[in-house]
Formats: sequence, structure tokens, C-alpha cells
Amino acid sequence: MQLGSLPGSLAVAATVFTLTRQRRLTLATVAAGQVAWWSAKVVKALVSRGRPGALLIDFHIREKASGVGYVSGHAAVAFALAAVLTPSLPREWRPVAYGLATTVAVARIYAGAHLPLDAIGGAGLGLLTGTLVRWSFGLGGEGLPVEERR
Repeated sequence: MQLGSLPGSLAVAATVFTLTRQRRLTLATVAAGQVAWWSAKVVKALVSRGRPGALLIDFHIREKASGVGYVSGHAAVAFALAAVLTPSLPREWRPVAYGLATTVAVARIYAGAHLPLDAIGGAGLGLLTGTLVRWSFGLGGEGLPVEERR
């Protein structure tokens, strides 16, 4: 689940830089995690819907979570990272990125921290922010332009 956390997203960005040495892709990874996290906070403040423990009777909670539930910030961050990085990955690794993001979203539901709609909303927000960040950094899809070295 920590892949969808703010520190987890920074660890992913550090790994991206270590493996690729591409500054633009690394900065886009950091930005995607940050934008998704803070966007989720804004949506939570606007919607202000409780977590499953506050809404459902006889609900098994495996993780103590506070605050409001919609949208899942962890799912948003995980899917933003997948969206920003997937076009840069070899084709055979792309399903792995989305598989990890999906695992984060499902784990948040399993832990009792979110309802399914919270995770779906977070995934959608993450896909949107990751795609917009990728575009804003000038990173294309197929045939990603390689960062020029000086």
C-alpha cells in the first residue's frame, strides 16, 4: 500500500532517476505523485464523505484510518505514477505498473479504509493527473523522446 503514499511516490521517483538518469521523467514522476495527493485532498474536502467504519454496520476494519474517505489518495497516487511511467516502460512491463496500482487500490478496500467507489474515484483522479503531468512535461506516449544530455 505504501506505493500509493507520498513517501512511497518519492521512493519511486528516486528509483526512476537511479535507473534512467532522465531528469524530466523523474521530475514528472515527483509532480504526478504530488499533484495526485493534493488533488485527492481537495476532492476529500469538497465531498466530505466518511470512511466505511462510519457508514457501515458490522464492517471489519483492518487498518485505523481517520478523516474522510472519498477519494482514495493512495489509489490516486499509485495510478498517477502508473500513468506517468507506463509509456516509458518496455511493453511487457506496462501491465505490471497497472497491476501494482490496482493492488494498492484493492488493498485500501481490504483494509477497510475505503469503499470501492473511493478507490475507483482515486484511480480515475490518478489517471487524469498522471496523464496531464506527462503532457505538461512534454513526454509523449509511444516513441518517448529521450531527454537530451548536454
